[in-house]
Amino acid sequence: MKLADEHCDKGNLSERSSIACEMMLARPDVDFFKTALSDKHSTRFPKVKILPSATDLNSTCDMIHAYCEMHRENLFLCITCTLTNTSGNKFHHVTLELVPQPSGGRYFSTRTALDPFDSSVVVVNLPLSSTGHVSTVRAKLHYTSADGSIHMYKLAAVSIPLKHFLSDETSSLGDWKARWNQLKFEDRTKSRDILDPMKCASKLQQDIGLDQVRQIRDISSRVQVYFCFFGKVIFGQSILLLLELDKFDGTWRGNVTIRSDALLSKSVTDEIAHAFSQTKE
Repeated sequence: MKLADEHCDKGNLSERSSIACEMMLARPDVDFFKTALSDKHSTRFPKVKILPSATDLNSTCDMIHAYCEMHRENLFLCITCTLTNTSGNKFHHVTLELVPQPSGGRYFSTRTALDPFDSSVVVVNLPLSSTGHVSTVRAKLHYTSADGSIHMYKLAAVSIPLKHFLSDETSSLGDWKARWNQLKFEDRTKSRDILDPMKCASKLQQDIGLDQVRQIRDISSRVQVYFCFFGKVIFGQSILLLLELDKFDGTWRGNVTIRSDALLSKSVTDEIAHAFSQTKE
């Protein structure tokens, strides 16, 4: 898990896609991002605002007030924090640091400067895999004062209700995880808008002959979904295709990742592209 965290933090798309594939194969019947929150929360991903009681953070000396909101972007938790300088002093290089418990790892926000009684926004991108099954991360605030001295203050822990985000049912995933890792060649398409994901999935199965791993039949109530397909194409190449989609303002948008045991020929990529003919470029 620690190695996966490092890959995700570095933007390693292969490892990120592998984790996504694992999640989808574990529970294809579950919209993970809808059920990620505990029952007491009525809001859901991808636009989640955590309750003020969980994110109303104050530094120990009460000089800088921090208020956090978060939303999901694929397998990252995007935490937006509004920092307010409640003192008459100017602060430089103000940075929010998050440390997931208990797995460790340090994730820093963008930097900002705060004039007296002014506010500014910083952002932290936290890999979801780094949170594990814990629901809180430690928070620290770093800044440089006008005289050049560097300070660090501990904030209250940030509450992230992700206890049910990752499934424990991973025992049956060994074969698929191994298969994904054995397919060394990878191709990713650009993000695109897809008019009808179910028609797209049907084309991948009927026109190309891929098998959908765990059938998904109804996505009407979802805001996020993974489709995973595996099979052999012309010339005998084995491929695993992962389609990751998010729904924003009524439109499905996402990425396609293809892993194969050999470089795909143009005829194969053309067939796959044809399956997405009902898309908006």
